[in-house]
Amino acid sequence: MSTPIVTVIVPTYNRSGLLKLTIESVLSQTFRDFELLVMDDASTDDTEAMCRAITDPRLKYVRQSKNLGVGGNWSDGLKRSTTKYVCLLMDDDRYGPKFLEHRIPVLEANPTCALVFSPFTQVDFEKHTETHSRTFPLRDGATLDGETFMRTTSVGGTHVGTQIYRREVLIGVLPLCTSFDLIIDSAFIVWMVVQEQIKAVFVEASDSLIAEHPSQVFHRRRREVYAKCDELFLNAMAKSKRRSLGKLLKVLQAELLDQWATYEACKGKPWAACRLWLKAMWVDPWAIRRWRQKLYTLRLILGLAKPHAV
Repeated sequence: MSTPIVTVIVPTYNRSGLLKLTIESVLSQTFRDFELLVMDDASTDDTEAMCRAITDPRLKYVRQSKNLGVGGNWSDGLKRSTTKYVCLLMDDDRYGPKFLEHRIPVLEANPTCALVFSPFTQVDFEKHTETHSRTFPLRDGATLDGETFMRTTSVGGTHVGTQIYRREVLIGVLPLCTSFDLIIDSAFIVWMVVQEQIKAVFVEASDSLIAEHPSQVFHRRRREVYAKCDELFLNAMAKSKRRSLGKLLKVLQAELLDQWATYEACKGKPWAACRLWLKAMWVDPWAIRRWRQKLYTLRLILGLAKPHAV
């Protein structure tokens, strides 16, 4: 049996209900030359029984003996895969039926591009409501260098579940990313740009459904996520050899610090918010586009504004 062209890697932990729908969305792809690697992070529910009951030979199930976290499972899945391309999909996100069909041919036609990215829709699957749609002012098939990609996707963000990567590029930066488990998808992008191993191609098809709910890591461990992102930017700046990239990383770090400051202010932590607010000012004092947020955070710190839900 020949090796498929792409591996979809899905880490999971105690989400058998959501995982089943994710698996169904992958196995329903019109593009069929793939394998699906489910990395079970030592679940204690019926995840194993559910996966083993699926007879599709493209599904491969791996059960870990202990918790490795999302990043640990993606890393293990990358090492186990042998395909040309890889997708990193969360166990609560879903693909439209033509997700792979819309993207694999584009990567094949653009051999210098390390990844493909797209718009996406965030959905609360429990409430059956759309919470957010992300689009980009780009033409279909546009190619971006690494710095332009980071700059374009920094406002509003992109999402790992909308991307397909060349496996060899991810394997190349994996050693730099293992200490950033909580944000390993962001670490992949940053280190690819630092090492000048990335060009990205845009596909305008919006056929990714990205879950949004309070139990996600970002909501449960937001301070840890912010702290790891700050550390990532500092490490990347120390290794960057290009002045333009260093300046961009400073801007992104300051944006992160402003978001973190607003979060702490909304959580009733004015001194922590003040420290982060001042640090952002020191990192990037001329951030005109963030002044509205900075003024709002300052008013929160001084007790002159009402906090919003975070």
